[in-house]
Order: sequence, then structure tokens, then C-alpha cells
Amino acid sequence: VEPLDVLDIASGDGLMAEMLAPHARRYLCIDASPKVIAAARERLSKYAHVELREATCTPSNAPMPRSILCC
Repeated sequence: VEPLDVLDIASGDGLMAEMLAPHARRYLCIDASPKVIAAARERLSKYAHVELREATCTPSNAPMPRSILCC
């Protein structure tokens, strides 16, 4: 199976991202809370292909083409 692009909206502290990131080509975490983005940044720091953004997002204005969408 080829690695996929993942968009994780309301990603929280990155627990799901930690499990899925090793299998992704690119992983984008978005959450509105700076506190949980900081926790996710610490948790996911070992993954160079994971990007974290503090923002509000919906599937209709998602910032990248995606193969998998997690909400």
C-alpha cells in the first residue's frame, strides 16, 4: 500500500497522528487550540513529514489535496 496524504481536522494532542504518521506520505494536523497544538508538536517532533497548524478548518476549505480525512 502506498503512503497517503492525511488531513487531520481537530487533531487534538496528536494521539491518532502518532499512530498513522508512520504510514503517511504527508500528515497535516489542524486544531483551533494553541495548547493542544503545542502538545501535538512535542508528541510528533520525530516525524519530519507531519505539519501542525493552529486554525479552524472544514473539509470544504481544507488546505491540501488528501487521500484520507480524519475528523
